Amino acid sequence: MELGELPCPCALVVDPSAETAVRLAEVGDPVPGPGQVLVDISHLSLNYGDLNDARSGRVPEGAVLGSDAAGVVVGAAADGTGPKVGARVVAMTPGAFAERVAIDVAALAEVPDALDLARAVALPVAGIAALRSLRAAGLGPGKRVLITGASGGAGRFAVQPAARAGAYVIASVGSKARGAGLAEAGAHEVLVGVDGIEEPVDIAVDSVGGSQLVAV
Repeated sequence: MELGELPCPCALVVDPSAETAVRLAEVGDPVPGPGQVLVDISHLSLNYGDLNDARSGRVPEGAVLGSDAAGVVVGAAADGTGPKVGARVVAMTPGAFAERVAIDVAALAEVPDALDLARAVALPVAGIAALRSLRAAGLGPGKRVLITGASGGAGRFAVQPAARAGAYVIASVGSKARGAGLAEAGAHEVLVGVDGIEEPVDIAVDSVGGSQLVAV
């Protein structure tokens, strides 16, 4: 989603009375702390968890929603850390869905010129979840890795680094159609469900849960 087309300084805020529990509202400019940069947000990425936050009450009514955002730094951190004005960045930060956000230096990364912000903005929540899961499980060459829910955001992100690390990747999806593109991303097998796995796996990255997790 591109925020630059909106007619006023605004944000997506939690509103339990709205059909989706979210509405657009005018907000003031944030005041950054010493270790924060001020970023003009041009792109955001909506995750299922964001809507769950709004509907469940985890984010209070009237608060700005969101986690994933990308844009350009318009105010450098007062303590001299982090990227300079003009840097293109992607971030994972609370209250990301606003036109201008104060973001902790540790919560963002500069985006290479060759990468479009519209692509980079999808990386933080799903990409970090996938990468940390694989690292925690001890990913390495020769490991057999099962990724369930592989057609989702975190699942597709997990397939790629697992394959690049030299693992044998088994991607599990809900239907044959949802498996499109996973072989090209590096999956050695693409299965519907978990039937057909004949040898033990070393690592299972599961985003489905329930009975399928028990079966794994």
